[in-house]
Amino acid sequence: MKALPYRLGVNVRKQAGLAQREAVGLDEYVEEIKSGLPEFRFNSINILGEGWDHIALECDGVIFRLPKGHKRNDKRQAHVQYEVAALKLLQGKLPVAAPHPIYVSRNLDFFGYIHIPGSLAVDIVRTMKSDEKEKYREYWTELVIGIHQAISYKRALSIGVPEFNINKYTLSAKKLVDRKDIPEVIQKFARQRVKAITDMGTNKSNWVFIHGDFHGRNILLDTNTRQPTGIIDWSDMKIAPVEVELSVLEGPMKEDFPDYMEKAAKVYEARTGKPVDPKLAKALRHVFELHIYNHRLERQLTEEVNESEVKLFEWARQYT
Repeated sequence: MKALPYRLGVNVRKQAGLAQREAVGLDEYVEEIKSGLPEFRFNSINILGEGWDHIALECDGVIFRLPKGHKRNDKRQAHVQYEVAALKLLQGKLPVAAPHPIYVSRNLDFFGYIHIPGSLAVDIVRTMKSDEKEKYREYWTELVIGIHQAISYKRALSIGVPEFNINKYTLSAKKLVDRKDIPEVIQKFARQRVKAITDMGTNKSNWVFIHGDFHGRNILLDTNTRQPTGIIDWSDMKIAPVEVELSVLEGPMKEDFPDYMEKAAKVYEARTGKPVDPKLAKALRHVFELHIYNHRLERQLTEEVNESEVKLFEWARQYT
């Protein structure tokens, strides 16, 4: 997307393909950056994308992730504080680049880092040949191990990185069991997955510092060599079972790398000595997706609900 001078009017931005709600709110994000970083000067702004609770912007080569709706609270500020601290600790400890937060807003609402070269892996992997995909799988596993060894459990805890809370997800899944307005097959799947998580439990001896959302939209690759150049969006970092990290192989990574979970688990265990349970990793992903489904139902997001149901129906047929 072409960078847009922030002085341009709303109509011009809309012509450039931005959604109306993004265009209308862009000036407010500009003011938020200027208020939080009065020393920072920039001439252009580019919307890179958005997540559940944030929007990513690029201002003259500096990437910012700002809270949607300009929400400010102590929880958000604590999050920025530990994320900045962790990212600083990661510098030089990984074989690829991680965001280096050189700009931090006065109120700890957001931070900025210099653009990391590379293209999203998700846009490249589908054009890869089989041998290139195999190499990428190897890179992915090695990067996972590198992340988990870069910051110790104790150090991550000391800077405020939160511990994984499975109850957040199982409670959402349990709500689905009692709903009368969803397909019975999904109710049954929710009940079965919650029981599976409860029965398997999580072994705290293999809890580590994790990225938390380590898939192709957060991995950058060199378009020529197909080698990783960077890892972005660490907002879901946490201390958690190894299986939480590997659960993306049952989610966003599954389409490109089907049936890789078991192999990745074996490689990880052989390299680190930490036991990994592929069944637990899959169950965790299922419960996480059930949590998302419940969130969408409660907010009456019809299109997203339909999207979730397609995925859940497929899993229900496979696992129940």
